[in-house]
Amino acid sequence: PLVTGVQTCALPISAALGSPAQIAARIEPGPQGDVLVVTATLEEGWHLYSLEQKPGGPQATKITVAADSPFKPAGPFRPDAAPHKRTVKDVPGWNGLVVEEHAGTVTWRAPLAANPAGKAPEVRGSVSLQLCRDNACTPPETIPFTAVAAGEAAPAGATDRKSTRLNS
Repeated sequence: PLVTGVQTCALPISAALGSPAQIAARIEPGPQGDVLVVTATLEEGWHLYSLEQKPGGPQATKITVAADSPFKPAGPFRPDAAPHKRTVKDVPGWNGLVVEEHAGTVTWRAPLAANPAGKAPEVRGSVSLQLCRDNACTPPETIPFTAVAAGEAAPAGATDRKSTRLNS
């Protein structure tokens, strides 16, 4: 007999399930000009790695602003809280490696400057990251964002996005 009631999914399992990370972005006024604020909110038990994570282990988080955005970072992104640092002792190949982790919610800020080459109407970008829990990690993924000015309503789906994995 034929099996009935079975549906197939054209998306990879990871895309169908989504990511345990949400990314939101906004532009806020700062003392020396506008600031791009990017926030990652992780589900309980998950962590990502700092922007300064050293090579030889997990993937460092990277924040990229699209080349056609009307503004570009005028300095490095800085986290609102220092990452938790620990030395790996139980993972072959990583023994002795210092990993820098953020869990829960982490917000990074970078000053903005006008981008003469920017033709897009809004600041767009992405956060590339690797998520882990206990001793298991997901494949690296890239989550897009569109920043809105502080006090403006976000266009539908523009911020606070939950990822579908874009394997890099």
